[in-house]
Amino acid sequence: RVQVGEHEMGTVAALTQYSRPYNLTGFPAIAIPCGFSESGMPISLQLAGRPFDELTVLRAAHAYEQPPIGTSAARRSDRPFIAPQGYREHGGFYLPM
Repeated sequence: RVQVGEHEMGTVAALTQYSRPYNLTGFPAIAIPCGFSESGMPISLQLAGRPFDELTVLRAAHAYEQPPIGTSAARRSDRPFIAPQGYREHGGFYLPM
């Protein structure tokens, strides 16, 4: 069992809680790193697509990972993540305030 925020859950449930719907339906999905929380925990962005459209999901993930055009900035996954306005970090997740 693992602690997720204020809740305790099984390891498999914790690892698959966000990917399970896509695993069951067969929709293509990918999680890509998008930075780090204020406490240094890694954060990912999950993209999902239409059935049998893996290529679009992979292209979108690849495009997101690239530095902004015309800059020498680091990849997005190497930069700190800034929570959207009105959200706060809680146990490695971002929740509305």
